[in-house]
Amino acid sequence: MGVTKLGLGAKIAVFIGNYEGAYPRGLRKGMIEAARKHHVQVIFYAGKSINHPDETQQNSIYRLINIERIDGIIIASGAISDFCSRADLIAFAESFQGFPLVSLNVQLKNITSIIVDNREGMGELMDHLILQHGYRRIAFIKGTDDSQEAIERFEAYQNALIRHGIEWCPEWILPGDFQFVSGAEAVKTLLDQRGLTDIEAIIGGNDASAYGALQELEKRGIRVPEDMALAGFDDADETEFNSTPLTTVSQNIFTQGYQAVEVLIEKIAGKKMPHVVKVPSSLVIRESCGCPPGAGLSILMDRAERTFSLPQDNGLQSMLTMNMLKEVPENLQKIFNVLKDGLQEDIGNENKAHCFIDALEQILPNKPDTLREIQTIQGMVWLISRWLTHQYPQGIPNFLIILLQKAQMRIGTALRRQEALKRIDTNDILNCIRRFNSKMNNAFADLNGLMDYLCSELPALGISTCLIAMYKHFIQGDSGGLWEFPKDARLIMAYRNGFALDVPDDFSFDTSLLIPDTLWPENSIPLLLMPLVSRDKHFGIMMVDAGQSHSMLYDILREQISNSIYTLELYRELQEQSLRDDLTGIYNRRGFFVQGESYSQRAFNEEQSFYVIFGDLDDLKQINDQYGHREGDVALRVTAALLRQIFHEEDVIARLGGDEFAVLTRASSRQTPEMIKKKVDEAFSRNSPSSIEKPYKLAISIGVVPYLPRTSQSLESLLIEADRKQYEEKKRRKRKKTRANMNG
Repeated sequence: MGVTKLGLGAKIAVFIGNYEGAYPRGLRKGMIEAARKHHVQVIFYAGKSINHPDETQQNSIYRLINIERIDGIIIASGAISDFCSRADLIAFAESFQGFPLVSLNVQLKNITSIIVDNREGMGELMDHLILQHGYRRIAFIKGTDDSQEAIERFEAYQNALIRHGIEWCPEWILPGDFQFVSGAEAVKTLLDQRGLTDIEAIIGGNDASAYGALQELEKRGIRVPEDMALAGFDDADETEFNSTPLTTVSQNIFTQGYQAVEVLIEKIAGKKMPHVVKVPSSLVIRESCGCPPGAGLSILMDRAERTFSLPQDNGLQSMLTMNMLKEVPENLQKIFNVLKDGLQEDIGNENKAHCFIDALEQILPNKPDTLREIQTIQGMVWLISRWLTHQYPQGIPNFLIILLQKAQMRIGTALRRQEALKRIDTNDILNCIRRFNSKMNNAFADLNGLMDYLCSELPALGISTCLIAMYKHFIQGDSGGLWEFPKDARLIMAYRNGFALDVPDDFSFDTSLLIPDTLWPENSIPLLLMPLVSRDKHFGIMMVDAGQSHSMLYDILREQISNSIYTLELYRELQEQSLRDDLTGIYNRRGFFVQGESYSQRAFNEEQSFYVIFGDLDDLKQINDQYGHREGDVALRVTAALLRQIFHEEDVIARLGGDEFAVLTRASSRQTPEMIKKKVDEAFSRNSPSSIEKPYKLAISIGVVPYLPRTSQSLESLLIEADRKQYEEKKRRKRKKTRANMNG
């Protein structure tokens, strides 16, 4: 496919749902491969399934899309729509119509859709079970009712039964949701509730539900395939490595991801694309259906030999692309030529035949997570051996047989090395996660301590880039998906290319940009974006490089960070509550001195003056005596509200106890002690309870004392002095009131 070349820096968002699992892993591999080829960057938005009853809060991440940051969107519709109606999915997709869009696995109106032919693959699987094995009582574990994939697979199952003249029974149909647990529950329903012990085979609507069924069958001592056959749909990475390798249908997940990126690149470039791009599905035969080991490969090889004439090289190429092996790398022909050239050198030099083995050593990978590549090479060697049988109909020469045996030994060693590397890598990661979880479960004193610890553990977790931003204020979750994000976010951690970067205390940026421009990871790095959510509170986002092979690690990391932030926030709220007066909501005496120390220290450092104000509510005792303590509480709440109106948000306002109040406020030429007194008196006169039909007048006597920079006066001593001045003011008011009464 000749794909338009985009400028460097083009970015593609992928709404992938769950990040972990075989299906998203296959998609990611294909997308990352295509993105690297075309020099674009993919950002995976892991926001879980739309309307999932337990994960709806994480859907919020899909709304953090900025047309200035993102050039196009791939919606993995099949992966994110298991719990939403088709109408909801369409509405969701249409809300992004300002972007070039591609839908994966669900055909959507007016959006280019990449669709797997579910019906073809399921039909082929049913034909195999019925015609090759003679099964007629075949149970089916469905997916969710709203999933287009689930509907198509189930309909293909029904049509195959009808096509083969089998009258199907409704009790063979088992509810499911494409999850592992639903497969196990389906077996319990089938055997315990319905008593259908004569079922010959079970088909999982996907591999995950088939895995669940396999585990439950094994628990009960039911052998697969001897007692009951089993099959799935997806051909996830693990299918051939279970206790019984799973017969399944490959939906060419890698190809889906790869094509989605290429199609979107064309749309971004303004090219008109077909409304539907179909990816074929195909049967992958293993042992769980009852076939012997290697039967699937034999069938494919026989099919290939009927379609091409060995020993032509293009025949080998044709066979390898018939889905015998998945995720074939782009340099397949180059790898084959290296092996072929080495073999031809050896054929012409029988006495020193080593070039073929040298070539094999050259191309065999020895790094982790390269199992598919090794299997591809194994398939090539196997096919080369078949090619040699055509070349030497009287028998392959001994020296070539020895070469092939050495090759298989080398490949066997490489496969065992892969297994060992994976085991070691998994154990290392699990140990890191245990240590990480243990530490994260302990309370950190503050957010900085949490971020410092996180930075120290990222190298051991295999993460080279991690950026965390928090919203300026937390947002509450909305199950309806109407997310209102704060305009600004604050970067609280930056870890790039293995190094922690210094982040200023108030590094703010536009929330919709996700990460500040200056810190955006280079274009070659695929990224993962996850919401920091705990319970119904949304704190911010985490962006990491998407290169870690243990995909479950990311969700563990996200959850632990979110829960730790939630704990810190809860602790902060409890601390804040301990500093607040329950009746009025302003600071209490303890809060005044805690906040006052910070306030006075800041003023000292900045050489700023401020005023300490002590206030005493006039005649509170009379209000309590005449109108009751409930009315006295009203007077105290009104006083606190008036003080909040008069002074600034950054000022410290407190009720010290009883009828006593205190305020710390900045001094300025426009705010002298006399001006403060006048402002307070006028505000109380305008808003006194008497002005709202209360039978008393509310007033407060205050004393104002200035704090001068670079003095040694304590806050306590200033408050005592302000109290003394307040007392003088109260006596002055009483004298004035007495004279007024006498004159009256």
